[in-house]
Amino acid sequence: MNKGQFESFEKIIKTLKEKRKVKRLSLRDVAEGMKTSSSALSRLESYKDNDPSKTKPNYGTLCRYAKVVGYKLTMKLEVE
Repeated sequence: MNKGQFESFEKIIKTLKEKRKVKRLSLRDVAEGMKTSSSALSRLESYKDNDPSKTKPNYGTLCRYAKVVGYKLTMKLEVE
């Protein structure tokens, strides 16, 4: 990733889904850890950046997902 560019929400979600599957966690397992429903998590996992009918995911939601699968999602701002 080049300086000044951000990962797309879609790419972050795809990576989180892959991590969930590697750890053999079900949607239900992760949803319970996030304190949400399996259907809400399924909708999140099907998010596409170019679909105007979808609301962009909340950063806090992505952080909770990352934590449940054993990762930490961060944002970094650097001086050029």
